[in-house]
Amino acid sequence: MIESFKLCIPDVPESYEGRLYFILGPGLGDTVNDFRILHEVLSRYPYAKSIVYADPRWKGLYELVPELTKCVLRFYVPAPSGELAGKRKEISYSETFLGILEEIETEIKESPAFVALGGFTCLDQLAKKEQSLLTKARSIGLSLSPEQCRPFLPLSNLLLEEAQEFLCSQGLQPGHYIAMAPQTWADKAWELSCWQKLSLDAYEKHQLPVLVFGVEGCEIWESPEVCPALGLSLPLVAALLAHARCFVGLDSGLTHIAACFDIPIVVMQAQGKFPPFLVEPHSCLLYTSPSPRDRG
Repeated sequence: MIESFKLCIPDVPESYEGRLYFILGPGLGDTVNDFRILHEVLSRYPYAKSIVYADPRWKGLYELVPELTKCVLRFYVPAPSGELAGKRKEISYSETFLGILEEIETEIKESPAFVALGGFTCLDQLAKKEQSLLTKARSIGLSLSPEQCRPFLPLSNLLLEEAQEFLCSQGLQPGHYIAMAPQTWADKAWELSCWQKLSLDAYEKHQLPVLVFGVEGCEIWESPEVCPALGLSLPLVAALLAHARCFVGLDSGLTHIAACFDIPIVVMQAQGKFPPFLVEPHSCLLYTSPSPRDRG
């Protein structure tokens, strides 16, 4: 099916002027990881005409990626959100994905083109102990350096200045706070009391206040060292993460965003079921904790 139209970079010259298709993953973490593939491919093919399928929930981030401003964006049905899982029937992403593939296949048969990002995998990924981002790149013949094997999200100076203004309004300074993101799917979560203990211990040892991220109205713990940052736009959240001394989070979208920047990150894998090399997100500075369920 769509495999027959997959891009093979060694076989396609940089002067290629045809169409390239990209299907960005539905999750926030999937999206910023896929930004890396999109950025590297379009840097190689500046004359290509690109069509990008994307989840409309992350519109704010698409404006930050210069390459996307030149692409045709096609928004698909939003994937089910974690907080709504099991509460109401929604169209699954797998159904949406199959519909996208059918649409692309029809268009490619009418006018030849390539698919650069579309759920491609390599059967030997686990045997190679290879990160997912590397596998996506390898599947289309894209070589990534160690520095490139991480999510991608460029930030403008204006956005970074906006983040500094927010920090000032909260009595915080860039580089002098810990960013924490405790919100995620229920089966990936950590108990609120554990977050409270962690933030207090960190403050007592390092005198660093904690900036806690989440959606408006989400439950967070109350403590003198904690400053809530709820309901903020995703671009502003990204800039605030970039300014942090370090980041602590779960297997969630904000953890992937934090991995775009040169800050130490600690990932809590509450499920504890993934091989170490598959722990997301990927960053040049990654610290992975033991499972939070093993608190002893």
